[in-house]
Amino acid sequence: EHRASDREIVHTGNCKKRSSMIFTALELHNFGVYKDEVIELEPPSAEKPIIIFGGLNGAGKTTLLEAIQLCLYGKRAQTPKREGLGYEEYLRRCIHHGVSERDGASVRLTFLLKESGEERRLSVSRDWHMAGSGIKETLQVWNDGEVDDHLTQQWDEYIDGILPVGVSHLFFFDGEQIERFADLTNSDELLRIAIYA
Repeated sequence: EHRASDREIVHTGNCKKRSSMIFTALELHNFGVYKDEVIELEPPSAEKPIIIFGGLNGAGKTTLLEAIQLCLYGKRAQTPKREGLGYEEYLRRCIHHGVSERDGASVRLTFLLKESGEERRLSVSRDWHMAGSGIKETLQVWNDGEVDDHLTQQWDEYIDGILPVGVSHLFFFDGEQIERFADLTNSDELLRIAIYA
């Protein structure tokens, strides 16, 4: 019923670079309804790169989509639960109920990235907790198992070169949004966003 991601994303832009991105694992710690969870996402074959999550309302399907988007885009993520909330308040509300806000939460996404014929394994994690009267967030990127400080500092620009935040909603969406995508009155705008993002 719910499609998490095409997981194989091809982006060709002005840079004439072909990339593919295959999610392999999502780790959640004190995030939403999840206390500690590792979800394996590696596809069984390249011919079947679509992941579908099913479950009852409130089971955590949308939370998985939110975790992926939050991990990739941080405060730029276009998540439905954030609507109208400031980023710090959104992060605070994402912390699992029953856990101290000082303990905080974290999300980590691992994926294979193929660029220009080379493959590497990247992991991106965001963790946050209450510090004083605000939230302290930390972003960290690993490149083939090694911390990559340069990539961490340039992450927003880097991920936008692979999967721009402006089109991310076309890849990460709740099944209930399919009707909106199929609406012909919205299709021109969606196509314009996808082309110019």
